[in-house]
Amino acid sequence: MKIKVKEQNEPYQKKVRQKHKKMKFRLIGKGKNKKKMKGWDLPDYARAKSAPPMGEEAVPEELEIVTEAYIPHSVSVDIKENLNSKFWKGNFDLFDEVVERLNIIARDFFRRLKVGGEERIVDITFTGSLANYNWTDFSDIDLHLIVDFKEIDENPSLVKKYFDASRVEWNRKHEIMIRDHEVEIYVQDLAEPHSSTGVYSIMRKKWIKKPIRHMPHVDERAVFIKTTGIVDIVRAIDRIYLGKEYEMAFDFAEKLNDKIGRFRRSGLQKGGEYSLENVVFKNLRRNGILKVLSEMRTNAYDKMMSMNGL
Repeated sequence: MKIKVKEQNEPYQKKVRQKHKKMKFRLIGKGKNKKKMKGWDLPDYARAKSAPPMGEEAVPEELEIVTEAYIPHSVSVDIKENLNSKFWKGNFDLFDEVVERLNIIARDFFRRLKVGGEERIVDITFTGSLANYNWTDFSDIDLHLIVDFKEIDENPSLVKKYFDASRVEWNRKHEIMIRDHEVEIYVQDLAEPHSSTGVYSIMRKKWIKKPIRHMPHVDERAVFIKTTGIVDIVRAIDRIYLGKEYEMAFDFAEKLNDKIGRFRRSGLQKGGEYSLENVVFKNLRRNGILKVLSEMRTNAYDKMMSMNGL
């Protein structure tokens, strides 16, 4: 029997559908110069409707959630000749207006946390690929607030959980763009090592760690395999959700999210930003998989806590 699946009409699904073709062009490439790994065909740019679990009827529309898990592609690190000229003048000086705006954003975020005065901010740093030679047109502005967690509370792990939850919520709610790049906030413990090869102090207006241009080795096949494995788990969570096992779906999504976080931190500590683990994380984020996982976790929690009327 042929199963007909209705097109998704939820607000989030509509948003994803509108951006689908454009995002695939960005992620996969187009034209005669598009790259692919040997023996692998690039998928069609047209978006397919979500299919039901194998052997089951199509689920009611209100139970559907988006699983726009694009086929993850291999990642090659594109090292540029210079830092991004939208942010850096003379290659190593951050534009004053950018410094000023990032300073305002960071301090406003911290004030809203209500954990003490701004004197508790040890530093505000600009890091990540936009402070390095591996930037792309889709790189985020990684804005880090450096804080001594022990000054906030005697339990640093509790402080970290609060800061992590606060910055995730802030990043979810806001889409602040500076020169076509989105600002991503992170609160970093003073004792936490930072493995990025480029770190610029907003408060002191100077480099803490100046980037060095070099070509790293990235095992593209390993990145592809690891990314695909995580996407398969996300799809499994989706099937559990569609089977109305909301508590199981929520627990599964929570564990996977924590696992991805530990996976990335481990990679950063042992191999830096070009480690397999960090490149896989960036691949998941760039493909939209982390956003899908977050959406699944939220939806499963809401369904789990809801009660139907009698």
